[in-house]
Amino acid sequence: RRLTQIDGEEFSLQLMDIIDKAYDEERIHLIANCLKYALLHEKQELWLEYFYRVTFIVLNTDACSLNFLITEIRGAEQQTNTYYKYNRNVQRLLAAGLMHTFVSSTGKKRYAFTPAAYKVYKYIMNGDSDAKGNPADFNNLTD
Repeated sequence: RRLTQIDGEEFSLQLMDIIDKAYDEERIHLIANCLKYALLHEKQELWLEYFYRVTFIVLNTDACSLNFLITEIRGAEQQTNTYYKYNRNVQRLLAAGLMHTFVSSTGKKRYAFTPAAYKVYKYIMNGDSDAKGNPADFNNLTD
């Protein structure tokens, strides 16, 4: 009922299409988290646009790379300027626009998360925490 009040029938139909494209429990769980986060922040301008952007990324990025994103952002919260070497996950996150290239003063090419990666992290980790506030293990979402 609340969803139909937001943007009417069109939003509900688009949401059903997104869920249909999610095709597995893991992605459906992440989409549900994105929706919860979006609804909690619906008063902010552009909330619906961000919801669509994030769900598009979740639907089109493989689970292994999303797991890498979650694990690394969670682990880097106490650190600053965390850079990564090129690997398969970095390649996929680069393609999704979630990482960018950084060239150090020594000329070495490294990779770091974009602001969009942190936005995706916030959306997909919403509601996935235990009583102590620790994020859930992404590998066990379908248990």
